[in-house]
Amino acid sequence: MSKLRALVYVLLFGLAVWVVWEYSGGEEDVTEPGSTLHRGLVSDPESVDPHKARSTQAGDVLRDIGEGLLSYSATGELVPGVASEWSMSDDGLTFTFSLREDARWSNGDPLTADHFVYSLRRLVNPTTAAFYANLVADIVNARAIIAGEMPPESLGVEAVDDRTLIIRLEQATPYLLSLLAQPSTFPVHPALVEQHGDAFTKAGTLISNGPYKLDEWVPGSVLSLSRNEHYWNNENTAIDEVRHHVLTQPMTELNRYRAGELHITGTVPSDNFAQLRDEYPDELRVAPSLGIYYYGFNMVKPPFEGSPRVREALSLAV
Repeated sequence: MSKLRALVYVLLFGLAVWVVWEYSGGEEDVTEPGSTLHRGLVSDPESVDPHKARSTQAGDVLRDIGEGLLSYSATGELVPGVASEWSMSDDGLTFTFSLREDARWSNGDPLTADHFVYSLRRLVNPTTAAFYANLVADIVNARAIIAGEMPPESLGVEAVDDRTLIIRLEQATPYLLSLLAQPSTFPVHPALVEQHGDAFTKAGTLISNGPYKLDEWVPGSVLSLSRNEHYWNNENTAIDEVRHHVLTQPMTELNRYRAGELHITGTVPSDNFAQLRDEYPDELRVAPSLGIYYYGFNMVKPPFEGSPRVREALSLAV
């Protein structure tokens, strides 16, 4: 087995349960006016373009600066996001969403149903090469568009007016609403993308629709976010600023937490878990996270190359 080369992937969606450890602390009360939340991040996001991001750490940042039609409550329940309400047809193939009247971008522009149409088309457009395009494969014509067989404009999404969005499905998809809370389905500002291309995600340029906006990104160091005063729920946003500190070494992150420099860590060193459970019983949080963990073996190298029975044996063993 030492000759095997394995790739490990952690996906955002799947059938298995992955346990994520986070714990919070620090002396500052982050609910006080003018407060700043300091969070650990295990690596830089590969992108803050919702259609090109793929990692958990990118999702952590995107959920601060963006918002989908739906969102999640603190207890993990689906709640209204940009959409204040929605309905489903009797056959489960048509969803109608009513967008909030006060939904705004961080520059004050109204956020409209057309923006979601543009964004969902961009998600499935093969030129975007979105990692999670297949999440919305059940929308009418999405599979054909992803395969390059139909134009993005044929996607089954329609803006009836500025505040009404319709999504039509090829087959009933009971989990569609949860997909619309995933960062890949967050909207992008059409005019900004058309003007700047891939550079629209640059700090200071990016126009977002979540509770925060991206002010600065120092690669390998920190992503600095500040309150988006145009966010529809800004009045109930308790924290003014968020700092995502990139800390690739778990022990470094743990030491900064112990020193009161972090309120939330992105990971817990596995060797220290038992100790930390005793040391911080009221601060350690262990929660289930829906995902898949799997190994991809290189089948063109020994002992798998030219050995179908070895491959079959491994499959049967699993």
